[in-house]
Amino acid sequence: MGKNNTTFVPTFFIVIMFLYSSQVSTAFCIKQERELLLKLKASFIDSSNRLASWKGIDCCSWEGVGCDDTNGGHVVKLDLRNYEYSSSSVLLSNGVDSSLFELKYLNYLDLSANFFNYTKIPIYLTQLPELRYLNLSLTYFHGTIPPFLGNLSKVIYLDLNNNEYLDGPDYLYQGELFIDGLEWLSSLSSLEYLDLSGAKAIQSKLGLDFMQVLNTLPSSLVSLKLSFCGLQNTHYIHAPLNSSFLSKLQHLDLSYNMFDGPIPSFLQNMTSLGFLNLYGNEYNSSIPSWLSNLLNLDTLKLGGNLFSSIEGGLSLMVRNNCHLKTLDLSFNHFLGDDVFGSYENLSAGCEEYGLESLRLKNMKFGIHKIPSWLGELKNLKSLYLQNCSLYGLIPSSFGNLSRLKNLDISYNMLSGGIPVSFGNLSNLMTLDLRENNFDGTIPKSFGQLRNLERFDFSKNPLRGVITEIHFANLSQLKWVIMNGNHLLSFEIKHDWVPPFQLQYFSVRSTKGFGSSGFPRWLLTQNGSALYLDLSNTSISGPIPTWLIFQNFIYLDISNNQISGPLPKSIGDQIPNMFAFYASNMHIIGSLPRSVCRWRNLIFLGLSNNELSGTIPGCLLTQNLTNFDLSSNKFSGNFSNSLENLSRLELMNLANNKLEGEPLIAIRSCKSLSILDLEGNKFSDNKLEGNIPPIWANFSATKSNQLTESGLVCDSSEDPFAICYVSYVRQVTKSSSRNYSYLQLYSMVNVDLSNNNLYGSIPSEIATITDLFNLNLSHNHLSGTIPVEFGRSLALESLDLSFNQLSGSIPNSMLSLSSLGVLKLSNNNFSGRIPREGHLSTFNDPSSYEGNPYLCGDPLSVLCLDTNSDKPSIEIDNFNSDSHEEDKLEKMWFWIIVMLGFALGFWGVVGPLILKRSWRHAYFQFMDETKDKIYVAILVNMKRLKKSMGRNNVL
Repeated sequence: MGKNNTTFVPTFFIVIMFLYSSQVSTAFCIKQERELLLKLKASFIDSSNRLASWKGIDCCSWEGVGCDDTNGGHVVKLDLRNYEYSSSSVLLSNGVDSSLFELKYLNYLDLSANFFNYTKIPIYLTQLPELRYLNLSLTYFHGTIPPFLGNLSKVIYLDLNNNEYLDGPDYLYQGELFIDGLEWLSSLSSLEYLDLSGAKAIQSKLGLDFMQVLNTLPSSLVSLKLSFCGLQNTHYIHAPLNSSFLSKLQHLDLSYNMFDGPIPSFLQNMTSLGFLNLYGNEYNSSIPSWLSNLLNLDTLKLGGNLFSSIEGGLSLMVRNNCHLKTLDLSFNHFLGDDVFGSYENLSAGCEEYGLESLRLKNMKFGIHKIPSWLGELKNLKSLYLQNCSLYGLIPSSFGNLSRLKNLDISYNMLSGGIPVSFGNLSNLMTLDLRENNFDGTIPKSFGQLRNLERFDFSKNPLRGVITEIHFANLSQLKWVIMNGNHLLSFEIKHDWVPPFQLQYFSVRSTKGFGSSGFPRWLLTQNGSALYLDLSNTSISGPIPTWLIFQNFIYLDISNNQISGPLPKSIGDQIPNMFAFYASNMHIIGSLPRSVCRWRNLIFLGLSNNELSGTIPGCLLTQNLTNFDLSSNKFSGNFSNSLENLSRLELMNLANNKLEGEPLIAIRSCKSLSILDLEGNKFSDNKLEGNIPPIWANFSATKSNQLTESGLVCDSSEDPFAICYVSYVRQVTKSSSRNYSYLQLYSMVNVDLSNNNLYGSIPSEIATITDLFNLNLSHNHLSGTIPVEFGRSLALESLDLSFNQLSGSIPNSMLSLSSLGVLKLSNNNFSGRIPREGHLSTFNDPSSYEGNPYLCGDPLSVLCLDTNSDKPSIEIDNFNSDSHEEDKLEKMWFWIIVMLGFALGFWGVVGPLILKRSWRHAYFQFMDETKDKIYVAILVNMKRLKKSMGRNNVL
């Protein structure tokens, strides 16, 4: 903090300490106040029994209750804060009980992180005039912040922070607090700390802008937090300000609002400011150099904006502000080419640079090298340069940062080796170099980092050999992550005893441990719970019995050449296992009965092995999430063990010899997202009857063919954030594609083809969210296509062929813009084929053939008229033999007609010419019988056509 912050510490914290000290109790509390507290206790649902101490006659000794023995022993403090910030320890109430407001002497009230069921902030708070400290943060109150809070004139500390969440799925925040004017703040003449973070500003007709807020603040204020309030710039930027607090304010947090344009210049008048957070706004001009003139500025956070540049570059900002300790410019993508300024040095702008934390994460400002002047910041403790498009070598000057504790330069394009000077970083605790292009070796000096707790070198082309020397003095080491270094190998002696006890060791996809197979030094790691990933490290042979010890909670040995059975005692020796992967290997035999000890099992992957026998039902515990035993030789009835798996998300049993009816048994699996039962003897695999209603209940149900499995996502941020990667081959859009399980969690594939299903298609299937493939072909389905298919906007492939479906193709399908495969052939569809919208792109007749009553493009059957749903009987094309026969018939037909015409003409007209009296009688006869003649001609033409065996209209 800056030098003036010393006034803030005694003024605020001494008052709070005094209020805490009032907890000293007398021998007994006042009876009336004890009864009020018991009534308040009864108003809560206290599932964690936090108020268990509230019993007996001495209420002043109860947890969270403080009395003032100098003022008659009255209750003056009530601290009911949920310090765990967990839903399991929350106090629940439908509003604050009125008994609380009868404790008239309260000066300290903390109800934070409890649940008050979206009720309003109670007006009865005004009955507590002695309040100095009021904390209602994260209490799930709802509505506008009431102006009556201005009546609490003695309040020093007011916290209405609304921007956090309880730890638990049942308490996702749904209520909100709103700011509709803050004039009441001017009445709080003693206020020093104000936190309204997360309370949303209501933009009324006059607008609630930042200048209005500033003009209502009391002059006593030293700490102001207005993060996530929806505040905007004022249109009256030059309006007069209540500047009395500007020179006193020490802590200002305006992060994640909607400010834009330049950083407001009035900030330069805040001469006592030690903490400034403008993170996550939309400032879009240069970062002004006058920020360096705030000599007391301790913390500056400007990340997540759209700054065009830094005036003078970062080096000037650091050089001119000797007292600055924290600088965060992360997520600024437009800081110009000269973001670092001079690449030489800082020109000794300060006798000593106070900067301790520099965060430049995700700054897409062009390709740069790491400036060597960073090595002059000898007080630096944390340096974050993650994902900044940096290239080149790590400067050797980094070896001067002897106080550095945290270094993250991951996700860049850095190359070369790790500098030997890193051995000087004796205070380094975390080192993250993952996903760069480091292609050198790891220096032996790395073993001198005696305080190192965690390092991540994953996904680099590092080469060479790791020996005991690299770990010689790393006694604090807990996490080792070196995944994806395909040229890196380990040569460590069998009898080596490391100086550390690991929690996390992941060397996936390295060259491994040579002929030694499993590293035997792991036997010494018998302390805390251990996460171990040795997948794809060229290990061969059986699983050694010594590898199995109790502290394993996660073990992945997949994609190796391991053979033989699983150890019989594996479940007894590792009772706390929550994830076990051993896929794509040569494991034989049955699953040991000892696996029934795995009551905490969440992830199990044993696919692509030679395991046989039955699957123990005891494996299907309530905690199970991912279950993949595909491509083995398991047999027996499986469906009797599938009840109460409410958390199950993925189950793959494909390509085994299992029997039973699992689809009926998994009705209770409400979380199921991926299901593959292909290639078994399940009676469900040859489904009969109507489409099971459970398919309509699952939001994401898959039935696919597994092709490759056994990979685990990079989880170096959190070892328990497991994401299992497996691949499924699916034919959509006329091509075979591999989808990972991770992709399929956001996609839905329903394949019930080649069964004995009948009845209509349930409309619920068409409304499944993210349905991308539906195959119901080769069944006996009847009825029409549900119009709800028009809502399946993610649908890529639809196959309803070889059924008995009828009716017209619904126009709602015109909106299916993602559709790449459409198969409606061999049904009883009728009417004109829709050709508007996306359906106009399907020009292959095979999509519609085999429907005798369909007409229109792309079929050759023309529709009779634009309004008809029936196809015309006119057929244009025949095979060559029929076409030749047709030509011959037409030729003979016209010859007969012409001969008949000639004979008839001269047989009738000739005599008429020669005999005048006959002419008069003939024309009179024709006038009387012409209609009959026309009808006779048409009848004879139809008879002629029928006798020729043709259907075409002449």
